[in-house]
Amino acid sequence: MKRLFYMSAISFAVLTGCADENGFNGLIFKPGSYVYVESIAFNDSVLTLTESGTPQKLLVTVTPKNEVAPQEYVWKTTDSTVASVNALGFVTPKKTGTAKIIAVCTDKMSKKDFADTCIVTVVPPVYIPALALIAGGAFTMGDQHGLGNADELPLHPVTVSSFKMSKTEITQREYLSMMAVNPSKFTGDLLPVENVTWYDAVLFCNALSKHEGRDTVYSYTGTPIVGSNGETAELTGISADMAKNGYRLPTEAEWEFAAQGKRNTKYATDDGTISTSKGNYNATEANPPTGSTVSVGQYPANLYGLFDMAGNLWEWCHDYYGGYSVDAQIDPLGGTIGTHRVLRGGSWYNHASYTRTAGRNKGKPYIRDYDVGFRIVSRDY
Repeated sequence: MKRLFYMSAISFAVLTGCADENGFNGLIFKPGSYVYVESIAFNDSVLTLTESGTPQKLLVTVTPKNEVAPQEYVWKTTDSTVASVNALGFVTPKKTGTAKIIAVCTDKMSKKDFADTCIVTVVPPVYIPALALIAGGAFTMGDQHGLGNADELPLHPVTVSSFKMSKTEITQREYLSMMAVNPSKFTGDLLPVENVTWYDAVLFCNALSKHEGRDTVYSYTGTPIVGSNGETAELTGISADMAKNGYRLPTEAEWEFAAQGKRNTKYATDDGTISTSKGNYNATEANPPTGSTVSVGQYPANLYGLFDMAGNLWEWCHDYYGGYSVDAQIDPLGGTIGTHRVLRGGSWYNHASYTRTAGRNKGKPYIRDYDVGFRIVSRDY
């Protein structure tokens, strides 16, 4: 009788709680909604959200001791700067970190709180490079203008298949969001990442491929090791499956084909000429240079919609550096062995002649330099 009397006394009452020192909001139980709570549990105990991304509603299941489901429960977060939660259970991600979201339902008879916790991890957004389609075709590879070095000869016919290439050099924002580090000397979200080794670029390609559910192009034996200069990542047993649909570095032939921009041009600019309004290079030929990188996309794109193919940073290519052959080639990959990888495009550090479409450079794959970066490609499937 006491229990029935107690229920009768409150069955038409409105019980309203107040926020306590832990940040709990008050509960409102409408007439007839009284329940005895058995348990409460989140449908998902862990949740990963992207910083400043779309709020997501959390679902909980409350098991009552009787047949009436509870009308309301309260929410709290252990760190509202990481993720906030409203009265409807929508979690809003704010900054990178981890917070606990707690749902609480109170049994009004026993005055006991039943609660469950969901671990919410907020991760930085991943910035994906924008790609331009480069329709395949045939071209003459090498210095056709008599301006270059011996390693730009002999001229030879090359055919490349269609592919997609990042419109800009990989930015620091893109690199940092994928690799969680930024090795650059000059810092800024839209500045191109530099001070990256060839191996760093390969690891970025694989990481981005995995993020998008693509097959990775590069494989290697063992784990990354410290390079011979004491600070850089080095990969052993490196190999590449160019038929995979993942991201990779452009071959030297793909780079030059894209740089020419549908025509035989000296420079990879919108009109094939070079000036300080066309690209970022050492126009004064000061020694040492006084410049730096600039944000990507500031100069006009070439006819393929590619920016900064002339200057800003030298760009790693897939190939080992080696000599040319006079023979016609289809999708050449360069040498099968070597000690250096190809660099293309010139940089803010170099004068104009280094920014020619046919200009070549080389670097040991473990070097870091603040005038070296990269862009990526994928097959056009």
